[in-house]
Amino acid sequence: GITLLADCRTPAYMSAFCTYCCRVVACGGEHTLAATATTVLAWGNNIHSQCGLGPDTITSVWRPTPVPALAGVQVSQLTAGRAHSLCVSA
Repeated sequence: GITLLADCRTPAYMSAFCTYCCRVVACGGEHTLAATATTVLAWGNNIHSQCGLGPDTITSVWRPTPVPALAGVQVSQLTAGRAHSLCVSA
C-alpha cells in the first residue's frame, strides 16, 4: 500500500487513502482489507485470489484496489487469514 516492494516494519503514511474514509480494517497473512461506507478495498499478496479481485488478478496488488463484487455493499465487519478473506454486510 505504500509502493515499497520490501517489508515495512514501521508505521508509514499511505497516500492512497487520501480519498477514502475507512471504517473497518483487517490484516491477513500477506494482504489487507479496508471498508468504507460503500467500498471494500484490498491489497497485498493475491496468489490465492484472497483480495477478491477476480480470477484474472492473481498477482500481488500494491495499492488499495476496490473489490468489484462488493461495490455498493455496506460492510460492518472484515476478517482475513493467510489465504482467505471474509466480510459481513450491514
